[in-house]
Amino acid sequence: MFMKNQTNTENAEHIVQDILRLLSEEPDGCDYWTPDGDEILCTNELRAEFLADFIDALYGDRVCCTGYYDPRDDASNGETDARTGFYYVIIN
Repeated sequence: MFMKNQTNTENAEHIVQDILRLLSEEPDGCDYWTPDGDEILCTNELRAEFLADFIDALYGDRVCCTGYYDPRDDASNGETDARTGFYYVIIN
């Protein structure tokens, strides 16, 4: 909800927190999910880039970074987990 006496950044933070609260904590067939509320995981790169662009637009600045938990890299590093194979959006 937008508040007249808040800055754009404060409004953006409220919207992002609302989005995070609505996301599942498990992938369970979802296109977007968040295991810990610190990052949003997506099923493909287009979704991750779209979401990052949307959040950046809310803030009026570049605040997101995106990437991919590559299964080969994770396996070779011994870091395979529920995030492996998903694209991510992290809000700085």
